[in-house]
Amino acid sequence: MKKFFKKLFIPHANNLYRPHAFRHKAISIYSVALMLSHLSFGIAFTSASVSAQAGGDIAKQIIGLTNTERSAFGLGLVIENEKLTLAAKDRINDMFAKNYWDHYAPEGTEPWDAVKNAGYNYSYAGENLGKGFTDANAVVGAWMNSPSHRENLLNSNYEEIGVAIGSGLLNGRNTTIIVQLFASPFEKGVKPVTVLGSKSQVEQFSLSNVFNSSNVPYSIAWIMLTLMLIADAYMLTKQGHHKDRKHKFHIGFASLLILVLFSLLTFQLVNIL
Repeated sequence: MKKFFKKLFIPHANNLYRPHAFRHKAISIYSVALMLSHLSFGIAFTSASVSAQAGGDIAKQIIGLTNTERSAFGLGLVIENEKLTLAAKDRINDMFAKNYWDHYAPEGTEPWDAVKNAGYNYSYAGENLGKGFTDANAVVGAWMNSPSHRENLLNSNYEEIGVAIGSGLLNGRNTTIIVQLFASPFEKGVKPVTVLGSKSQVEQFSLSNVFNSSNVPYSIAWIMLTLMLIADAYMLTKQGHHKDRKHKFHIGFASLLILVLFSLLTFQLVNIL
């Protein structure tokens, strides 16, 4: 048993200073196992947590980017309103408390109920939602690429805005939700008009996803596998076996799997509504 473990894990003359557990074939097996594990646990649906301070900063950025888009189309800027911001925060808290992600709560309450409860009387109001995003540019870009959200964001009737972002458990997974509320104060004689974004799933590739808390164990394993492959390739080169067709194939195949694993770590499915 001692010789067996020595052969697997300890570099020595009998294993050509290439422990079998750290060779390119083993690395390929580890990479496939990690990819299957990552896919099985649905890590791509889990987003990084956002602190209250970071969430406030992202919300400010979203408002700024929203006004940049509106300005580009010759529309008036929307001004942040505390009551709308409070309503957006209440919307997030309600979703986590009742375990749903939708414009409508399970019991049928609407976004506008939160707006009214915050003390804001409106003539026009709209809501865009984002799930899984932790980057202001990414979520505003996704909204602009969606016809219904774009129409909402570029609605000329809106004068004020409130944005909130928060993290919590949704369906047992750590999730970050963004709520963007638009409105214009009540005008006598104007029948209230409300607009909602439609549901869409977005594929997002970002290096920031690698540092997602749920991805950290996989990221550490990826670094270790990469170093192991480099070390194995170095030993093969030192021993003059690097030109062997069999070794070249297995090193190349292991390298490809490691690249695929890294791509998987940068990938995340995010949603807008």
